[in-house]
Order: sequence, then C-alpha cells, then structure tokens
Amino acid sequence: MSTEPPAFPPHEPPEPPVPPYPPRPAFVSRIVGPSLEVLRSGWGRAAVVAGGVLLVLYVLALVLAWLQGEAISRFLPADALPTGDPTAVVGLGTRALFSLMLFHGVSLDARVAFPAGEVPFGLSIQVSAVLTLMLALAAAVYLLYMGGRWAARRDRPIGWLPGLRGLQIAGIYAVLAAVLAFIAGVDIPIPDVPGESLPTSISIGPSKIGAFGLPFLIAAVAAGAGALSGRLAPRERFGRLVLGGISGGWRAAWLAAALASMGFLVVAAFNPDETRAYLDLLPGGGLPRVLLVVSTLLVVPNMGVGIAAAAMGGSINLATNTDACAIISFLQFPGGVVDPIGATAGALECALPIDLGPAPFQYLLFLLVPLAATIAGGWLAAQRAGATEAEDGAMLGAAIALPYALGLWGLALLARVGGSTSFFVAVSEGWVGPGLVSTVLVAIVWGALGGAIGGALAVRNASGPGINPGPPTNV
Repeated sequence: MSTEPPAFPPHEPPEPPVPPYPPRPAFVSRIVGPSLEVLRSGWGRAAVVAGGVLLVLYVLALVLAWLQGEAISRFLPADALPTGDPTAVVGLGTRALFSLMLFHGVSLDARVAFPAGEVPFGLSIQVSAVLTLMLALAAAVYLLYMGGRWAARRDRPIGWLPGLRGLQIAGIYAVLAAVLAFIAGVDIPIPDVPGESLPTSISIGPSKIGAFGLPFLIAAVAAGAGALSGRLAPRERFGRLVLGGISGGWRAAWLAAALASMGFLVVAAFNPDETRAYLDLLPGGGLPRVLLVVSTLLVVPNMGVGIAAAAMGGSINLATNTDACAIISFLQFPGGVVDPIGATAGALECALPIDLGPAPFQYLLFLLVPLAATIAGGWLAAQRAGATEAEDGAMLGAAIALPYALGLWGLALLARVGGSTSFFVAVSEGWVGPGLVSTVLVAIVWGALGGAIGGALAVRNASGPGINPGPPTNV
C-alpha cells in the first residue's frame, strides 16, 4: 500500500488587493489633509477673537466719535455749513464706524451729485480719501496677535499647522468688517441756495472692497504670527536662517517706527513755542485741544514711519498724479515759509511756498533710529537661530535685510495720507508720505549692515562652532 502523500496543486500567492481609489499625491497627504483636519475645528474660538477685537476697537471709536462731536460743537457753529450741524447729519454710530474703518486703512469714498445740466452726461464726482490711524492699527495688531496665540493654544506645540488659526480669524474678521462697512454709509442732502451752484447730495461710505481686503490681510498676518509664536523650530541651517531673518526683520521694522515716533515727540517737547501754537489752532477751550492732541497721537506712528524712512536716507514725498517731490530728507528740509508773491511756480520748491534746504545738524541724531533698530533685529535673529560664532551671527543678522525692507514698505504704504478725485475718465490723485522705492532700497542696505553688526555682537560670549538647534523661534 502506497504511503506517499496525496499530490496538491502548486501554491500560488494571492494577487494583491486593488485599492478602490488611486493613491493620493504626497502634497495632498502631507499638506491638504492635515490642513483640512485642523480647519474642521476652532471656528468658535476664531469667532470669539474676531468679534472681541472688533468690539474693543468699536468702543474706542465710539469714544473718539463722542469727543469729535463735543469738540466740533465748541468751535464750529451749527449753521456754519450748508448741511447744518455736522454732528447731527452724521450720527455718533456712523462716525464711530468711519473711525473703525480708518483704524484699518480703509478709504472713505464720497459721491457728489449735482443738479441735472450742471455736470456733463449727468455724472457725479467721486472723491476718495485715506488716512490710516496707525496708533489704533497697532492696538488692533496686538489684540489680533494675542488672540491668535489664544486660539491655537490647544494645537500641537510644534509645526506650521496652528498658523491656520490666523486664517480662520481673518476670514471672520473681514466678513464682520465688510458688514459694518455696508451699514456705515450716509447720504447728506444739500439744501438748495438760490443763485448758488451747489451739489444736491453727498453720499459718504467706506470702500466695500477695502473693508474686506485690508482687515483680512491685517488679521491674517497678526493672528497667524500669534498662532505660530514659539511653534516653528527647523533643524536645518537654511530653515533657521530664513526664520531668524523674518523674526528679526519684522521686529526691526516696527522698532524703527516706534523709535522715530518717540523722537518726534521729543522734538515737540524741546520746541514748546511751536507746540503751544499748534495746540491753539482750534478755538473753543480745552475740549477741542484734547481732540487735537488725541487725533495727533493717533497719527504719530504715521509720522514715525516717514521719519524712519528719511533717517535711512529716503524721503517723505509730496506727490500729485505721476509727479513727486521730496519735502523732508537730509538734503530737503523745511526751513520756513517764503513769500509766494512775485515768484513763479517754477521758482518755488515743489511748487510750494516753503524754503527747503539741508536738515539742521541736530536732526542727524535720527540716524540712531535705523542703526539701533537693525542692530537689535540682527541680534534677535542670531539669538533665535542659535548662532555660536561671530561669522554665523553676522550672516544670520544680515538675513533681516529683506524682511526689514518689506516690513517698512508695508508700514510706509499704510502711513501715507492720500486722496483722489474722478469724473468720467479724468482722475486726479495725490498723497503725502514716505517714498516706497527709496524706502525699500535704503532699508535693504541698513538691514544688511546693521543686522550683521547686531548678529555678530549677539554671539560674543557664545561657545561652540556652527549653528546649534536653539529654542523654537517666535515669528
């Protein structure tokens, strides 16, 4: 009897299962997927931050609007304007919303309508004006920054994904600001005066596009930086170089604006006669003077940005359409008012009755503003990146040059005071503020040189070669 085991067919390995869907690309699995996972939650905290910051700013705007109304009633009679009492025509809430828009650099647009036959084609004149109240903007940025940190407190401690909380806050913040902009419009009728060619009405309101775009951009940068604070810690040398440069560069930009603003206040304190004459511009007693002081303080950072640009070798310009003229720089500085009678427009500096010449010697002290700001930015960049040798520190410090220049470019754009008038196809515009191109160019030079000095000084007492992994970098 045979004892051989029965024969079986040869074993064949099973075919691998076919996935129901094709594999996702690496971009989707590494970036899109985790991003969507983060964005599924946190909207409640984002709404609290966005609504809370806007509420605080609106309360500040209400206080400013109340002060405006009380002060204007002291020095401007109710019948001084053809529209009547300005504080009654534009109510307290509307004035507060206008101020809230100016906190974010949103322009106020006016449409001036004329009677039929007064204007060709029956068109109206469009007027736009923008003045960013940068001290209030600084408060908004700080609140959004802290709000971003709070919104991301439950996220993972390291990585870039918590920065998406800034986009959540920015989206809600911009939508709320846009809704307020639609509420803020006002239509002012103009009474008919016999024998006078006056407009029939003036419609004033914030720019609808700007009311969404600018708050979104401001909130995304500020809240995103807060959400990422302390969470980025790249190990590779290039990553630490870039992150250290960004961290030191944007801080150097706002430090330059802050130091120049304080310098402006010091100059005002050392010129009491001129300061007193400025405070006496508005009649009516103490309340108009308080309004003048508060309004001036709100735009002191605007002046500080211009002074910082001029201190680096740039200039504060007066521009109309495509023509620009430097009115404040080391070589062009107002020295007084000249008598325009008998002088042709070409003989006047910038077509203005102002005597422009080299800046007084004492104003050269403002050179310390970009010097101190860039050295501090380079110092911070080298320390945050963990540099331990002077060469590495200088290189890391010099990396602030481009972020510093871009930061000052953004601040210079916000610091400008401008306006435009359009009718049919004719457009006339003008502005006063730092020159953008010159500001960027000189800021790159200052950032590279001052940052390198600060970075080298930061590692004077450090030991060990190269760049060590340091603590997480706060952007």
